[in-house]
Amino acid sequence: MTVTTMEAQVKAAHHHHHHLDGGGAQQKQEEEDPVEDEMTVLVANKNYHYDTASELGDEAFVELKEDSQPTGASFYNPDELLFEEQPHPQVTWLDDDEIETLDRVTLDMGNMFFNRVDSQDIIYQQKKKIIKMVGKYIMGDVLGEGSYGKVKEAMNSENLCRLAVKILTKRKLRRIPNGEQNVTREIALLKQLKHTNVVELVDVLYNDEKQKMYLVMEYCVGGLQEMVDYQPDKRMPLFQAHGYFQQLVDGLEYLHSCRVIHKDIKPGNLLLSLDQTLKISDFGVAEQLDLFSPDDTCTTGQGSPAFQPPEIANGHETFAGYKVDIWSSGVTL
Repeated sequence: MTVTTMEAQVKAAHHHHHHLDGGGAQQKQEEEDPVEDEMTVLVANKNYHYDTASELGDEAFVELKEDSQPTGASFYNPDELLFEEQPHPQVTWLDDDEIETLDRVTLDMGNMFFNRVDSQDIIYQQKKKIIKMVGKYIMGDVLGEGSYGKVKEAMNSENLCRLAVKILTKRKLRRIPNGEQNVTREIALLKQLKHTNVVELVDVLYNDEKQKMYLVMEYCVGGLQEMVDYQPDKRMPLFQAHGYFQQLVDGLEYLHSCRVIHKDIKPGNLLLSLDQTLKISDFGVAEQLDLFSPDDTCTTGQGSPAFQPPEIANGHETFAGYKVDIWSSGVTL
């Protein structure tokens, strides 16, 4: 932009002359006829001025010029002035990729038309969260997400107990082979199991309208898999591993006494509570033997392949169920 003195050629419809007499008294003289002479007026608004559109012409034009004069120049009331119509020859349409070529001075012209606010003057407020309730449980942040659905932190509004809620949607369950059957089996098993080293199912809620199921469980701070991943060499100190393994064996001993075979023992399914108690979780592929079954022979294995014993890996139709959990535990160790 060419830096020029900001001038506006104006025609005064009614021109007022101000002059001082020899005695120093100020007199005002009005002229009856409008003065046709053109006079130069300096208008200052920071470094720019905005020419008022002519009332005489059919189209309105705006001319912007940068002023090299000090900003203390006097103002004239635009209502008293009629500006000549001046089409601006320097108006250019820019494509998006040409915007960067604009210099700072050109962009600063926005100061005239927009009220700019300094970022320090803005007070940022976090969006207020709406409290979501499911039954008597206050829902919190997402703790994790799996193929079945999300796991959210929750709190019992009656006793302020911290819990975890596994949210299952029927839409997702239908996509997973045996999804709905596995969840039904898991709920049935967890309802009858109660042991220090087995995750406790506190409540089950259904929402038919949203086609959702909520499994309310005791809260665990993390999993064994995460703890191992955080170790520099992906290994846990021996004494610590032995402590957790002892708890795992205690939990399995209880499960097997209830004729329950987990079939998917691995670090990812072993959770830890705040007091470092190990909890066996995820009974989606677990199986409970019939009360009158002669032995622990199983026919289905849906666990994680890396933790399965050779007989399942080799595709044997039947295998000893309890031994599966023992093998997986050994791999886990």
